Amino acid sequence: MTPEREPRALAELLDEESLAVLAILLAVALEFGFGFAKTVTWWAGLIAGPAALAALVTLFRLRPTHVALVRLAVWVVRPRERRDEGAARRSSRRAAR
Repeated sequence: MTPEREPRALAELLDEESLAVLAILLAVALEFGFGFAKTVTWWAGLIAGPAALAALVTLFRLRPTHVALVRLAVWVVRPRERRDEGAARRSSRRAAR
């Protein structure tokens, strides 16, 4: 890696949003693995946890599912006022007709 590229790569590595996504994916996979181990058997949990993580990472890396997940996340975290403003604009357009 070239020296001028190194700070950029480090910044990309430590991006807060990327770390948050990775932490969530890891937590879901661990929960799935522990749940599978508890309901089936311990060795099935050892297989199911990493398999769930691999499936989630693959789904997140594929463009169509990545776009859908990002849109869903934006919709969930978008401030409520903006949603209310959009509904008010739509209702005012209907009233103007």
